[in-house]
Amino acid sequence: MCFLDENHYGKVITRNGLFSPTVMLNGGITGSWKKTPGIELSSFEETSGEVQQLFEPEIKRMESFYSETV
Repeated sequence: MCFLDENHYGKVITRNGLFSPTVMLNGGITGSWKKTPGIELSSFEETSGEVQQLFEPEIKRMESFYSETV
């Protein structure tokens, strides 16, 4: 199994070779995320509410990390 379906390359790898932040589930890249006033997840495929709940603790941890001032 490839960790990224080739149909989603353009969603993860930009034209100049940069990679977007990604979301992994069960060994594969299933979406991306970006820092907004919080953390915004974008799934490549439709996901169940149960799967989305798995990410909630990590989202909260990341939001806390990014809200810290240096």
